[in-house]
Amino acid sequence: MADAKRQVRQRYAAAAEMAAALARPSRSPPDLTAMEDALRCCHRWRRRWAQAHCRDWKAAQLDAARRLCGSVDRLRQQAEAILDELHRSNDQADLISAADLYREIDALGDEFDSVTVKRSMKTLCVRTDEIVLEGVYLGRFDIVLRWDRLSESHPYHVIATDSDYEARDGTSHPHVQGERLCEGEGATVIKRALREGRLLDFFIVVDRILKTYNSQSAYVSLDEWEGVDCRACGDTVDSDYLYRCDRCESELCSDCSVSCDHCSDRFCSDCLGRCAGCDSDCCRDCRKSCDVCDDYFCDSCLTEGLCDDCTDRKDQTPEEGSGKQPQQRCASIHALRDGQAIVSA
Repeated sequence: MADAKRQVRQRYAAAAEMAAALARPSRSPPDLTAMEDALRCCHRWRRRWAQAHCRDWKAAQLDAARRLCGSVDRLRQQAEAILDELHRSNDQADLISAADLYREIDALGDEFDSVTVKRSMKTLCVRTDEIVLEGVYLGRFDIVLRWDRLSESHPYHVIATDSDYEARDGTSHPHVQGERLCEGEGATVIKRALREGRLLDFFIVVDRILKTYNSQSAYVSLDEWEGVDCRACGDTVDSDYLYRCDRCESELCSDCSVSCDHCSDRFCSDCLGRCAGCDSDCCRDCRKSCDVCDDYFCDSCLTEGLCDDCTDRKDQTPEEGSGKQPQQRCASIHALRDGQAIVSA
């Protein structure tokens, strides 16, 4: 009984603080972090597409083009959300009572098994059910709303809770990176629900986005969740054992990734060559062409810009102005050694 009363007091106090926060007009500039992240993704996949196009890698080109489309669409969604926020920045929001917000918090218990209020952290948190997308188990997630940041464009976090789950490069869900959800088409709905104090609608929308998969806007596609296909041999490789070509950024398995014998960076076979002298593996930065024969050599096999063969040929070539061909000089030497006089004509 005491716990129930304490929970009621805690929730009502949280509702009162939220009402006060929502009553204050937002004067802070919009947060452009999400749009900047989307723009960086656009640049990344555009660069990958261009590299694949130059090398005529059909499969890599199609994959990069598909991902570029998804990144551009995500950038559009983020830009529209910020534009919507700017248009309404001077609007006077209707006052929301603490009682209304308390009822919203109380209603969360009918939709989610776990609802937690932490006044010291100023957080309202719900936990989702176990999420499985297209046969891939992702586990449960905490949706954590910071009511002291309600004036910001993204005042909540999405956190993976399974202790045995390891996030892939900060991506705990195909649409979550660094605890930040890619809201997609739900961005406007989420912002409006928070601005109007409809907490139940906010958490339900975020929960449904987490339970929906869109391959076009995924940070990591479900096809690659358990591993990534090597661009050279096509084998599926765990991300922990994946290498990326330092020049064209192709993703490779350990067998298809070769280390340069001189700088130790790893490359694909197309970006790595061999020294014509010692037959060592050389990247383009670690080999140069011979000034005479134009074959490529590592630095150790070049002497003043010449390979060993061209250096030997240069040493054997008679100096200019010697007046005699090599055969004539040899004949003179042999005649003198035999005691024969050489009489000029």
